[in-house]
Amino acid sequence: MPEKINKIKILERATLFCVALFLFPLLLNAQTRLRAVKEAENLTLIQDRAQACSTLLKAYTKTANKAYKKIFKEKLFYFASNFYSEKGFQLYLRGKEHFAKKNYSEAIDSFNEADAYEKSNTEILNFLTLSYLGAGKFSEAQSAIKTVKTINPLSAAHHINQSRLYYAQEEWGQLLEALEAQQKEGFKATQEQAFFKLVAQVKALKADAALKQLEAGLSRFKKYPDIYYFISEYLTGEKKDNAIKEYNQLCKKQNLREKDFLLCKKAK
Repeated sequence: MPEKINKIKILERATLFCVALFLFPLLLNAQTRLRAVKEAENLTLIQDRAQACSTLLKAYTKTANKAYKKIFKEKLFYFASNFYSEKGFQLYLRGKEHFAKKNYSEAIDSFNEADAYEKSNTEILNFLTLSYLGAGKFSEAQSAIKTVKTINPLSAAHHINQSRLYYAQEEWGQLLEALEAQQKEGFKATQEQAFFKLVAQVKALKADAALKQLEAGLSRFKKYPDIYYFISEYLTGEKKDNAIKEYNQLCKKQNLREKDFLLCKKAK
């Protein structure tokens, strides 16, 4: 009987040893991977946002584990946009107030001042980009978009603002290329971007085909007054006047979101 008990104990110990031998590399691997989070946290303490986000992005890219990917992505989004100081946050809020009132020059000043405190906070940079677009400062907007992409390429924000930039510049070919690149990276287009795409596509068509596509898109994009303006470009006489009239009326009575400031630029 004692011999049988000893054999059972030996088997139990052997089993535990084998389990430990199997689990140890997994636990070690987990600690190594999650070390990236700790490293990013330490970098955030010294306000090195760029390196903290880069560390998390590398960890996200290297692992195939979905659970780890989720952790790294969540941390990346958090560290990319968290505020380091109350002063920076207040300047950001002031910039948003100016932006909502379409005081783009003042908004730019506030967001740039906030950025000096917050060191490439993507939330600030995204609104700074929009403010530059509102002020017609396209090269500055492009620079801000590039910084956001460097800090957090997993966010769709830089794609959306890039398409806004090309729309504002009427760079239709580049707009379509940017939307195609966005799709390849797995980001879905917003309705705003779908409208941009329609406009860009019709610019490459002959007048009759372009008009048909725009008219077909009326029901889908009825909240975008600009569709009537683009339709008017392919009409003449009374029909043209009516389309422009509809465009102007919609621009006057429609409550556009603050980020829809690219619309109604030519309204009277």
